[in-house]
Amino acid sequence: ITPSNTNNRIILMAAVYLSARGNTSAPYVAFGKGGSVIANSTGDAAGNRPRVTSAFYNGDYGDNNVIYDVLPMMYAETAGATTQQTYSVMVKQGGAITMYVNRSIIDRDTAYYEARGASSLIAMEVAPE
Repeated sequence: ITPSNTNNRIILMAAVYLSARGNTSAPYVAFGKGGSVIANSTGDAAGNRPRVTSAFYNGDYGDNNVIYDVLPMMYAETAGATTQQTYSVMVKQGGAITMYVNRSIIDRDTAYYEARGASSLIAMEVAPE
């Protein structure tokens, strides 16, 4: 996105379809800008906890625990520049897990489960009143 005014706001909205399998799986996501995490889009620092925009916890159910989820995300920042800005969703994993975006873990060709989802990212410029 190329903002038209440095004082305008950039609104980021995303929905990320994730699947994960593993003991104590913890897939998480954060907004990125120019290849780096936007620190202000994440939660506060607390000990060794990862700072993320959104996450889910797969639980302590053993290696065969499979979960699918859509992680919602939203963030707003001041544009700050009128040059092109590249935003992204950065996907990370906590623990020893297998994780996929936009598909299920097993990905079997069945009509009733193992669905494939679609993730999206919207960047919108909004002028202040």
